[in-house]
Amino acid sequence: MSTTRRLFFAAWPDDALRERLASLASRLQHHCGGRTPVADNLHLTLGFIGNVPAAETASLQTLTERLTLPAGEWTLDRYGYFRKPRLAWLGGPPTPTLNLWHARLDDALKASGRPLPDWHDYRPHITLLRHAEKAPPATLEAPEWAWPLTRLTLVESILDGTRPVYRVLAECPATPASY
Repeated sequence: MSTTRRLFFAAWPDDALRERLASLASRLQHHCGGRTPVADNLHLTLGFIGNVPAAETASLQTLTERLTLPAGEWTLDRYGYFRKPRLAWLGGPPTPTLNLWHARLDDALKASGRPLPDWHDYRPHITLLRHAEKAPPATLEAPEWAWPLTRLTLVESILDGTRPVYRVLAECPATPASY
């Protein structure tokens, strides 16, 4: 067994949105080339922790489960492209809910003495294509989909062959707003 685990924090779409994202990725592949991710791996990364000693995983699981986060929504409404890693994506602007999730995650990580993920240039997005040959065409209209933000997860990325396998280690359900 490995002495380190590759970890990140993420939000996961519900099954219906995951299916729409996977279908969109397949259609986008015709315009951009590249490789679609496994549908079960589609997620919104909130913070990449990196390689963590296996013995420290339990403390991050506890940290995740003890967070208090409000439920909210994020709107996916634009395509984008990261040239250097050649990723085509669908995303949207940060929302007050995403900003609050980041702030609370930052506070919890800081209190635990863990190095903080770099949020400086954070652009919320869902990777639809890896190794894309080109950016989505400017003439291609992005859908406008609402993503209910209902839980934050601590995830392990296991490199197994050519595609990573993601395993949820802990989660923090978001609390719906009370009226």
